[in-house]
Amino acid sequence: MPDEDHEKEQTPESSLLDEHPGVRELVESLPMFIAWKRTLPVVDVDGEMFYVMRGDQLMDRDQVIVEWARLYRPDLFERKPEDG
Repeated sequence: MPDEDHEKEQTPESSLLDEHPGVRELVESLPMFIAWKRTLPVVDVDGEMFYVMRGDQLMDRDQVIVEWARLYRPDLFERKPEDG
């Protein structure tokens, strides 16, 4: 069951987005992010889509979202999610 094992593996960026509910969806809806992401080359590796950044680094969807947020909207991760 390799797919199940793969789904259990999370990047630090995926974990960070899970800790900040709504950030993933917010960033993906922003016109500035959408335009920026369109400039990134895309490659398919074993059926998974990755974006090429920093020359030769492959990043998944969540890694790209966090990279953009760190560059342009770091405030999105400064606030802790509300309890309740």
